[in-house]
Amino acid sequence: MAAPSILGIDFGTTNTAAAFFDAAGKLHFVKTTDRSYVLPSVVWYHSADKVVVGHAARPQIVEDPTHTVFEGKRFLGRRFHSEFVTRNRERFAYEIIAGPEGDCAARVFDRAIPFTEVAQQIIKQMATLAAHLQGAPFKECVLTVPVHAGLRQRSAMRKAATRAGLKVRAMVNEPTAAALYYANLRQPEQTLLVFDFGGGTFDATLLSVQNRQVRVLATGGDA
Repeated sequence: MAAPSILGIDFGTTNTAAAFFDAAGKLHFVKTTDRSYVLPSVVWYHSADKVVVGHAARPQIVEDPTHTVFEGKRFLGRRFHSEFVTRNRERFAYEIIAGPEGDCAARVFDRAIPFTEVAQQIIKQMATLAAHLQGAPFKECVLTVPVHAGLRQRSAMRKAATRAGLKVRAMVNEPTAAALYYANLRQPEQTLLVFDFGGGTFDATLLSVQNRQVRVLATGGDA
């Protein structure tokens, strides 16, 4: 009996994508529409108890900006009174407040919604689309994370996936994931510089790759 598939999820600031290998070893990228393999990382709270995620939610950034949470990954796992949040929270139309435990939350319909809950909605939607493609639900996942993400941010992302019904088998730094893919194709023994032009960050990471073993030599970026 083949081992259950593990869903690989790239949860991004702007878009989220996912892929998995089937029992025959074939790679499948998860389609989110007939023409797209990415899901906008946007959650629209249509009412106090109704949520719309992804492509249908994205136009509401303009139509209903105070109830539409986008780029929530920027605030995931961050303390409300941190310098980063103080500097960036006024850039968004939805209100960012302190949650019950001091982390950031979005105020929507007079309710404080933690950004872990926002991330949970996006990951859950992607898992649902992937399950439809596979024909069976996923129970486990591997998440990619920014290389500079702190322990609180990583913990918040893990919590979001768990609440979406997925056990997190591993968390892989995004540039490391890119280097592993490259190493799997060419099996190089060399030093690589990986640039990550993301919606929320621009990172550059220097990596040493030997026999598919990847070691981070240095990294830097701007969130």
